[in-house]
Order: sequence, then C-alpha cells, then structure tokens
Amino acid sequence: MESLARFVQGNRAAILGQQPAIIHPVAGADIGRMVSRALELDEALGHRFTIHGPVSCTMKEWLERYCLLTKRLTKVQNVPLWILAAVAAVTFNRTLKVVVKLMKYFEGQPEYGNPGEANRILGAPAVTLEQWVADRPSTKEARAE
Repeated sequence: MESLARFVQGNRAAILGQQPAIIHPVAGADIGRMVSRALELDEALGHRFTIHGPVSCTMKEWLERYCLLTKRLTKVQNVPLWILAAVAAVTFNRTLKVVVKLMKYFEGQPEYGNPGEANRILGAPAVTLEQWVADRPSTKEARAE
C-alpha cells in the first residue's frame, strides 16, 4: 500500500498501462509482522510464502479508493505505455524506460500463488486500505482541511 502515493502527482492520479489483473494489496505493517513471525517460528523454516492482502481489486480500483479516502481527486486515468515509452525515448530518461518495461511486464501478469499456508502459519494480513489511510499522518491532515 505504501506505493500508492507514487501514482498521485499533484491533482492527478494515473495507472501506467491498463493493469487489468486482480491483486491483493498488502500493507507494509502486515508484511513486517509476517516476516518477524516467520523468523520466530521453526514451522516457517524453508518455506516460500505467498502473501495476499485482505481485499482484491485492480490497480485502478485500488487507486480510485485511495483517492476517494484521501479526498485528493475524483478521476484516475490510465496512461498508455506507448506514450510513456515515447517520452522516455525523446527525453533519454532511463528511469522512465525501466518503469515502462516493468509496467509492461506486470500488465500481462496475473497474481500467482495461494496465501493459505502463509495465513495459517504467520497469520493473515488484516490491514485494509481504509485502516491504512486512517493511520497515515498526511491523510489525517488532508481530511481535516
């Protein structure tokens, strides 16, 4: 969830490409708790865990909910990857070029794995987007205005 702010610039929010896959966003606090728990438990030794957050959505739905909760703006746009690739080429922006390549990869990837074992051994992630936003100091201030 901590990456959400990267998709918002001023009064605009954008998803890079279409990003149609259903995902289960996870809060850093849940990941930290689960990693800490894995280090404590012999049962977790040698396992590779898949972690899914408590709610499923597309990236666009996730960002729209974030914007609604933080009262930042009303519309989230999809920026075509070909436009970003052209901008990266014209401006010689290597970072943007890498981002476009990464987003192209993610655009075609479903979310893999079954979180059942991680949830059973480490405890399921519980932080929802609503809880996460409510706990952010910057969003508390924005809502108070």
